[in-house]
Amino acid sequence: MDLKADIISGKSIAGIGIGEDIGVVLSNLRDDHVSFVESAFENHEMGFKKLDIADAKVSVIANDTGRIVRLFCRPGYLGKYKAVFFPGMSVKRIRQHSSKQLIMHGVLMVNDDYGAGFSIPDLYEGKQYDDVDHIAELPDGMILEELNVMASEWWR
Repeated sequence: MDLKADIISGKSIAGIGIGEDIGVVLSNLRDDHVSFVESAFENHEMGFKKLDIADAKVSVIANDTGRIVRLFCRPGYLGKYKAVFFPGMSVKRIRQHSSKQLIMHGVLMVNDDYGAGFSIPDLYEGKQYDDVDHIAELPDGMILEELNVMASEWWR
């Protein structure tokens, strides 16, 4: 695992890839003595496994077959997406560095790329943001802590 690796839309964070087997990732983490916390959850009656790695700088979500379906990184992760975007950016800075923004299912995506995006917090400074449709509804100073990568058809 490389906390400086580029974030690749629809493909990877930290060198961990969408579609990989979570068992292989677990084995590699153990072999490399990387700290992680393992948990499980259900969503829409489907089971998932979650790994929070390196003090939750990286999280991995795998479906019930063990295939990785989503990756997250948070501040402390040093890699960038498209050499510009990283977890912990403000809405204002994201807007300044992108020509187009789209919010779908609580994720802010930039420049028509559906394979990576920033998670919008449900609550920020005491105000609810769980049903936002446009970036203009977000305060410029809002910090988006999570950048995630998923298969580009995730929203369908």
